[in-house]
Amino acid sequence: MRKITSFCFILIIAQNLFAQEPCNDEIIMAIKGKWTKKYINNETGAQPILRIEKMLKILQAANPEPKGMEVKFGYTTTGNPLVQNGPVQYEMTSGFFTYYCNKNVNKMLVGGETAVWFHVYANQFNKFLDEIKEYTIEDQPVYLLRKKAGEIKGYPVYEGNYNQKTNLGTFYSRAIILTRNGQLPWLPVTKKEFLTAYISLNEKRFQEALRQTEKNIIVRTDEQEEEYKKQQLAKIERTTSLDKVAKARDLFLRSHIPDKQQKASDIARMKQGHEAFMNPALLILSNGTDQALEQPAILDLTNTYQFKEFVAEEKGGMLVRLNPDYFDMKLPKYMPQFLVAYWMWDEGTSQNYWKDQIEKNFDFNALKIMIDK
Repeated sequence: MRKITSFCFILIIAQNLFAQEPCNDEIIMAIKGKWTKKYINNETGAQPILRIEKMLKILQAANPEPKGMEVKFGYTTTGNPLVQNGPVQYEMTSGFFTYYCNKNVNKMLVGGETAVWFHVYANQFNKFLDEIKEYTIEDQPVYLLRKKAGEIKGYPVYEGNYNQKTNLGTFYSRAIILTRNGQLPWLPVTKKEFLTAYISLNEKRFQEALRQTEKNIIVRTDEQEEEYKKQQLAKIERTTSLDKVAKARDLFLRSHIPDKQQKASDIARMKQGHEAFMNPALLILSNGTDQALEQPAILDLTNTYQFKEFVAEEKGGMLVRLNPDYFDMKLPKYMPQFLVAYWMWDEGTSQNYWKDQIEKNFDFNALKIMIDK
């Protein structure tokens, strides 16, 4: 009976081994991917959908058979127009879900999540840049462009907002903006404009913080201060051994700071800290030449909130403000007046192949032709 049981056990192991699917990068890359429609928002409207379908065809032409991936795509409306009564915002989105070797079931499966995406945003910046909500210049919102990351087919490429290393891997993103020839939906913010706005904003914040400090710090009167000291000295007399009373009294009197003095000290420290905080901006604004101050402000994100210096172009992005004159209000609102192509990926054989195919084959000119049509 034991021999039969052992034989059956060995047979089951052998069957499982033979049932296992071979799985490696070469086999995964041989899988021809498919495109599946999903993520549909019917509120998008018929005219945007027609344009989104064209965007999708351009993307499919760049990578008609994604290797080792399945694609889910769709479209949706997003957000309010950038300008009042301006063109509507919508997007085409495609997620590329990679196959992987699942060792638990010994099969190749397609992932339920992915970091590989391609978007086309119409009439919106979305992940292309960062809105700096604290500032407005000429009554227009202010944005920080991402760092330039090279060029593709004559178009400047910018880093997206998804470039980071985590415990899950390394992630990348890139973006290209397509506009009318010689026009941009933004205007550069000069160094002078930024510094003036920065100083004004932080001066208002400091004055409000100072006002709150003045209001909230309770100060005893001179009479109350004397009464407090008497109470504390009496407490020392009651609770301290005789041989230590004199030392405890002396320590209290030397260390006690009256409320008025403490408040004045706190406010002085606040002012000193504020001066140090503002000094870099004030120095550049007061010492810079007119020519230098009229140059575009190039910053990294940290320096927009706590300014220390302007940076070189390879280390930061240009600060810009919305250009409302870019938008043609006579056009139907569903027409794309500018487009942003945005793609992101993580490390992996199929992911890197996909990224190379997109950057090599995607027809950005065909996408640009869609502007104002």
